Amino acid sequence: MPSPKPIHHLHTVEPTPRLSGRQRLFCSRVAGGASGAEAARQAGYSVAVASQQAWRLLQNPRVKAEIERIRLEPELRAQAELDRLLTKVEGVFTKAVRDGQCAPALRAVQLEARLRARGAQTLPWDVTPVDLAEEATEDDGR
Repeated sequence: MPSPKPIHHLHTVEPTPRLSGRQRLFCSRVAGGASGAEAARQAGYSVAVASQQAWRLLQNPRVKAEIERIRLEPELRAQAELDRLLTKVEGVFTKAVRDGQCAPALRAVQLEARLRARGAQTLPWDVTPVDLAEEATEDDGR
């Protein structure tokens, strides 16, 4: 059976302008099926403020437009779903290693490899680790 083709980044619609990297990551995770609080945590907001930050972000018209844009474009929605699953698998791996559980850690590595073979990425194509690092302190307090 041939392996599935990875999703490619042939975007027909440009991302919503003036969103920070963390906001774009939040949008991707929500569009991929995460709850607001889960998406906020995955976007790097602290656990203590994730729910409140998610509520604030979901009130932002640009954030809402970006989530809708991703949801309406099938390729972007599929990518967002894959990326969200990869983030969850990475969390399982981290917990398994921390708890000294080799079998679950190995299974998480296997799942990660399968997701990455299908095109899953830790960050959306338009977000870099530098974007997130620069915003880490400025967004949490709002």
